[in-house]
Amino acid sequence: MNLGQEDEVTEWKESLAQLDKGLKSMTAMLNKHGEATVYFGVSDDGEIKGVELGKHSLESIRERISATVEPQPHYEIETRKSEDGKDYLVLKAKGNETPYSFDGRYFIRNVSSDERMDHSALRRAIVGGRFDALRETRSRKQKLTFEILYSYFAANGIHVREGETILENYGLLNAKGSYNDVAYLLSDKNEVSIKVVKFEGLNKSSMSSRTELGYRSLLSSCQGVLDYVKATNVTMVDLSEGKRKEMPLFDFEAFREAWINAVLHNEWLRGIPPSVFLFDDRIEVLSYGSLPFNMSEEDFYAGKSRPVNRSLFEIFALSSLAEQSGHGVPLIVERYGKKAFDFSSGTIVVTIPFAFVPEPIKMQRYFSAKGPTGREIENQVLLFFLEQSTASMRECASSLGVSESYVKKTVESLRMQGKLKRYGSRKGGSWIV
Repeated sequence: MNLGQEDEVTEWKESLAQLDKGLKSMTAMLNKHGEATVYFGVSDDGEIKGVELGKHSLESIRERISATVEPQPHYEIETRKSEDGKDYLVLKAKGNETPYSFDGRYFIRNVSSDERMDHSALRRAIVGGRFDALRETRSRKQKLTFEILYSYFAANGIHVREGETILENYGLLNAKGSYNDVAYLLSDKNEVSIKVVKFEGLNKSSMSSRTELGYRSLLSSCQGVLDYVKATNVTMVDLSEGKRKEMPLFDFEAFREAWINAVLHNEWLRGIPPSVFLFDDRIEVLSYGSLPFNMSEEDFYAGKSRPVNRSLFEIFALSSLAEQSGHGVPLIVERYGKKAFDFSSGTIVVTIPFAFVPEPIKMQRYFSAKGPTGREIENQVLLFFLEQSTASMRECASSLGVSESYVKKTVESLRMQGKLKRYGSRKGGSWIV
């Protein structure tokens, strides 16, 4: 009788003398797929050879699992008999508390072999497993308030009564009863910077503005980014075909899903928050981390939901900022294709392209082509003297590529506006912006 071939969830072992190798394979398969089946009494080619079972064989296997496998998975051991009367054992296990170790070592299944996990894979397994790192990590600050969080709860029908242990119920305390990093992120005041940065052009060489929306509850910061970006979503009206046709600059629903996912799946323990970058032709949403452990790109694109920060996700779900449906990624793929996602260098970047060039950017390009305006020269002069307060007007003119007389006229205008002052002598003084 032949059972076929080994695969990523099935392993053959010819005898119980290979018990340790079988248990190693079991943990490798659990780490990869959350399930494992190991047959004892089956040769490498799938033929049932049979196994000799003693009175205490099953008890010995259980004791060995208890001694070498951590954490303990759910498993069952079954004795079976082949068509020709040979006994063999089937060990089936399931679990999602990755990573599982055998004898203190960690393995991952690759087709039909078991490979030792490197540091990167082990770290991802820990983050992607049931262990909630944010929940168990003690916040460095313990004097926290949660008025913003309570207001979000109240808006969704969850009313906090005085003295109620809601913080513990919703994962804001660690096992020792201290505020954890989930609580810190959701507290009214924190040191988490959430920025929307605008750049002139198609790259990051020239920053136009930087809007700070952080240092408050992550719920409020997250909503602030959504409100800010939504305000930039202008609409173009097309009447060329005889009827009014409106086209938004970008699909806001797709952006919303990209931003919420970035916040919830960011590796917050790195201490680096996600960001939003606005360019002339696109929006980029950047978060830190990678695909959840053991999730393929195809599973990701299909919308398989596996929250990285479970406690944080639960709070966002209660506050109606997130949902478990997993439709976000498929929606982005539907609107912009898989090319919208980039996984590299420990980051995930989602690119939302613009449908057209907005009028302000057209005007900006037009005036840039005609050369710098008086206001732009004023800003350049102010920036120059801000960085080099003791420099001369001649040095400023040389740096900006304009005539010295032009700089003198600009300086005089700035002084009349009260934007620039000169302190000290002509040679030994300095400029104050």
